[in-house]
Amino acid sequence: MGTNITLECVAQGIKSLPKINWLKKRDGGGEKVISDSKKYRKIAGNLVLTSIDESDSGIYICRASMDDISIETSAIVDVQSTPRFVKSLQNVKVDEGKNFTLECQSTVLLSRAESLDNSRISEADKSINQKNPSTISILDDIFKPNGGGENNSKERERGRGRKRHGKPMIPPSKPKVNRLSDYSVMVYWELSNKTSLPVSFFKLQYKESGPKSTWNTLSEDIAPWITTQTVSGLVPDSKYRFRVMAVFNNSDYRESPVSDKFHLIRTSMLKKPKDAPNIIAVVPQSSTQIQVIWDNYKKSSTSIEGFIIHYRATSSAGDYFQIQFSMYW
Repeated sequence: MGTNITLECVAQGIKSLPKINWLKKRDGGGEKVISDSKKYRKIAGNLVLTSIDESDSGIYICRASMDDISIETSAIVDVQSTPRFVKSLQNVKVDEGKNFTLECQSTVLLSRAESLDNSRISEADKSINQKNPSTISILDDIFKPNGGGENNSKERERGRGRKRHGKPMIPPSKPKVNRLSDYSVMVYWELSNKTSLPVSFFKLQYKESGPKSTWNTLSEDIAPWITTQTVSGLVPDSKYRFRVMAVFNNSDYRESPVSDKFHLIRTSMLKKPKDAPNIIAVVPQSSTQIQVIWDNYKKSSTSIEGFIIHYRATSSAGDYFQIQFSMYW
């Protein structure tokens, strides 16, 4: 919402370049020809949508024509509105073993609930109010977050011992952390080679080291084939811990072990290498893998901790993914 997006369309002819036109399918049928305006800009055959909102959702068609021949391709744009709370959570006091209700109304449908100590409330523990889908009622007995009683044991049994479709949900490995700058780090983790339910995406959490600190969750979902993530906006000379949540295709999740304490030392005097590596070749290995070969970096007084590869599909106009290779792997 409110951002710009670019739809790429490249066509090639034998003697000359084809003429490219953009269209959008109407809800009631038919097509609308898109012309340059405040909303739309056509640049080198690509279509730029500015300050998008929900009305920009739909099917866009790129039609390339030359003489009496034309070809076309299409793409779906789905603009997601930003969620907001209509009614926020209120603090409640309740005796152990009693039922209680948490009401949280939002402009989007709630998909899961979490307790104050970040423990998962299972599907059996909650019911969705059919008149108001964004209200969650907790129907099972509550348990002490830090207690060792019967209810806490029952929750652990529900939340961590379940298997879905005969396959276990195996969490990621304990994250490792490398410093990138005075204010950012690179976190990376590994997946088990054992058979597990497919991962839909990862979420990364971090917190300052201390008894009263709380977990912060990065807003973006991390694609299941990515096992590194940059965390920015940190405070120099502070100590942090990190963990990774793997969300599986059954909407349940498992948390990795918490990382070792990482001290983000202020080392502003360090300089970046003067010369970047030079990519020599990119060699296909399979339908889903490639090998990137680059030459060694030139001698430098700066210590090299690793390399970062930025990549994206040529058919995409989105942000680059990145993967880090540590010198200590």
